Amino acid sequence: MHRILRNLLPAAVVLVSGCGGVTADIVDTTCECEHCNDIEEDALEISVEASRDIAENYGCEAQWDSWADCYLNSGTCIEKDARYTTRELGSCSGSQDTGVPCSITADCPNSDFAQCEGGTCRFKTCADNGNPCQSSEDCPGDDLCEQANRAYFECVDAASSDPTIGGFDLD
Repeated sequence: MHRILRNLLPAAVVLVSGCGGVTADIVDTTCECEHCNDIEEDALEISVEASRDIAENYGCEAQWDSWADCYLNSGTCIEKDARYTTRELGSCSGSQDTGVPCSITADCPNSDFAQCEGGTCRFKTCADNGNPCQSSEDCPGDDLCEQANRAYFECVDAASSDPTIGGFDLD
């Protein structure tokens, strides 16, 4: 495995060495939050550059730029998970009764989430989906870049379905 990676790394370096600007900003922002190792950083850079190349080849640069702008300006680092996201935080304000009787929180199974309230174990849940949570960081909200992401993919899909791209009739 190490020999394969050693052989691939020079190719990866050649592929990403000319990258910069927005691509570098996306990689830097993501990897600063997620603590990427060199291989993860190279893979992310290749992936971002490939999506940018696709946008350029299909005339979807404006949509890609809009998505990239949203990603960089609307994203947040969830530090406890080392995860960069464009989802806004949901709300960990719900509650669900487990039906397990208790007198103290230690009586509750999985007391990391459950607490003894009113003689029964209850656990906090995400207000929108009922999943157990400890804080609002555990509850994903809406993706702030969903519209820009959808516009990019719709543009690429429409362009790739067009049999006359770049002046060539592909039918």
